[in-house]
Amino acid sequence: MMMKQTMIGLTLLLFTANSYAVQTCVNNIPNTTPDDRYTIDTDQGTVIDKLTKLMWQQCSVGQTQTGTACNGNGNQFDWQTALQAGPSSSVANYNDWRLPNRNELVSLIAWHCNSPSINATVFPNTALNAFWSSSPYFRTPDSAWRVDFPTGGSGRYFRNYAQYYVRLVRNLTE
Repeated sequence: MMMKQTMIGLTLLLFTANSYAVQTCVNNIPNTTPDDRYTIDTDQGTVIDKLTKLMWQQCSVGQTQTGTACNGNGNQFDWQTALQAGPSSSVANYNDWRLPNRNELVSLIAWHCNSPSINATVFPNTALNAFWSSSPYFRTPDSAWRVDFPTGGSGRYFRNYAQYYVRLVRNLTE
């Protein structure tokens, strides 16, 4: 019984530590997501990535934006519901938001940082959890790719069982 209580306590400690982790960045790994790569429009709640030519919602779905801050925890969805989040969004009066594919989502990873591994100035208060991509996992039909922003890793998980966060994207139109 004592071992079980110790494991529960350790699990709670780890969960609590991850919930309040402070971003750590190292200088000997190149910064692939410097601030000047992005144009932030806090009035519209959007971020333009000048390298990929994509427009992102600055806050994840379910967060509210006040100035430069993204408030709240955001919402978690199963994969099918995450796919529907884009068409139902009208941030900045655009109606072509969508769930990003795996490569687009990976392009946001700040490889020199963790907890979270994303530019925290450009994308503040990013959840220390996984975000869905629109990319299905071809070897397992009931799985899709996700990106884990605590570490920058990516992997697949079951579409119907997992609840992950969503950050929406759209293509820039000239």
